[in-house]
This record gives sequence, C-alpha cells and structure tokens, in this order.
Amino acid sequence: MSSVVTLCVCVCVCVWQLDFGNNMIGGECMTEMAACLKKNKTLTSLNLYMNDIGDVGMEQLAEALAENDTLETLDVGGNNIRAMGMMVRPTSFHTRLHLITWGLSC
Repeated sequence: MSSVVTLCVCVCVCVWQLDFGNNMIGGECMTEMAACLKKNKTLTSLNLYMNDIGDVGMEQLAEALAENDTLETLDVGGNNIRAMGMMVRPTSFHTRLHLITWGLSC
C-alpha cells in the first residue's frame, strides 16, 4: 500500500482528488504521504476516512499541511485519533487558511 500512496500523492501532478477511504493505510505509511503532501501543489481533496492512522499519523499529517497551501478538503474521520493526536490540530491547522472543510470523528 505504501508505494501506491507515494505514487498517487507524489507523482500524479494532475490529480485534484484522492479517496483512500477504508484502506487501512496505517500510521507508518503517513510518513511517506506527509513528505509528498509537503511538495504536492495540485491536490485539493483528500479522503483518509477509516485508515487507522492514529495519533502519530495525525501529527505527521498536520506537519505536512502546515507547508501545503492547496488542500481544501480533508477527511480523517474514523482513524483512532485520540487526545494526543487532536492536540497537534490547533497549532498546525489554524495556520491553514486554505483548508475549507475537514471531517473528524473519533
């Protein structure tokens, strides 16, 4: 799964929406995805619903989004993100003026 995520987020420069919902990506794969999201300039919508990214994956995602100004919609619901993972949200996501919609359900 890791190579598919990397291919889709890093290489596909003409893709605006990606739906990885219910794919059990896991937190370990978020390292590669986060690195790609920092560089990606076309993706506007990303669905990571039900992928078990957890607190560590959320932290990596938040760091990446602090450098990404194109993503407008993000769904991270159903990912076992607990209090620790939500603590990174205010510092990283409040600086994200372009993030218009984001879904979260624990």
